[in-house]
Amino acid sequence: MRTILDNALIQSVKIVPKELLPIYATGMSSGIVVDMGNIFTHITPIYNGFPFLNKTETLLMGGVELERTLKRLITNDNLLSSKKKMKNPEVFQENVISCLRDLMPRATICLNKPMANLLKDPNEFLKIKNESDYSKIDFYKNVPDFYLTYVSRINLGEKLFGDYRNNDVNIAYSFMQVLMRVSNEDRKKLSQNVVLCGGVSMLLGVLKRFTEEVEVLFDDPEFKLLQPIKSYFRVHKVIFPRNCLNWIGASILSNFEKLNLNHLTLTKEDMDSENAANESPLKKIFSYFK
Repeated sequence: MRTILDNALIQSVKIVPKELLPIYATGMSSGIVVDMGNIFTHITPIYNGFPFLNKTETLLMGGVELERTLKRLITNDNLLSSKKKMKNPEVFQENVISCLRDLMPRATICLNKPMANLLKDPNEFLKIKNESDYSKIDFYKNVPDFYLTYVSRINLGEKLFGDYRNNDVNIAYSFMQVLMRVSNEDRKKLSQNVVLCGGVSMLLGVLKRFTEEVEVLFDDPEFKLLQPIKSYFRVHKVIFPRNCLNWIGASILSNFEKLNLNHLTLTKEDMDSENAANESPLKKIFSYFK
């Protein structure tokens, strides 16, 4: 921080938790942010510009876990296929690793809720598997002998919405748990402005599937206390790319003149005045978000 403020062109720095920033891209200061990042998914309720960090849910689910799953699915599809035999499995896997970042957004399919329920029937799943064995990205130009089945693409998307009754990760279920932690008088306001952001939220079908999962969970007996606010639940359709909302929110926040952010602003004078007798200016700022 001292290094940044030593730059003569930088007069001050505003410090806020990154979980807070996407909410400002909606034009509001209250809601619930579902940040689906590279390693973790954070679900954070925010009220009038202050995140309830003690009510936040953090899931070990993000781009890294999906890439690991994708690698396993690709390898299994290619090794177990009777259609083609892999000439060199070791070289194949090395090539796959370098291409995962490019493949994941093109390969993942999040089915809508009715179709996902239908495929829980083994007979229907087998029918889909037999009729749609290959996908549009079967033969990937940078990886010899590559193809990925349609079923594998579906299974990749289902990693985000697993069976919570078996303790599998389900982002919608965790969202409902966070909503339960919020006080009754705040639930209505926060549920009207739900924001999905982060790179994983850009995958095909995620927004629609999340909305459908939550709407079904409102009718689950476990969440009967939330039933009165079901009609208020809204996922905000942000006009900006959802993987850029942290940066866009920060830009909006820093230029919002009507919002007094002096208590979150750190200047060079603040750092210079710090001594053993005074509380660190950074600690003072962090204390606002406890």
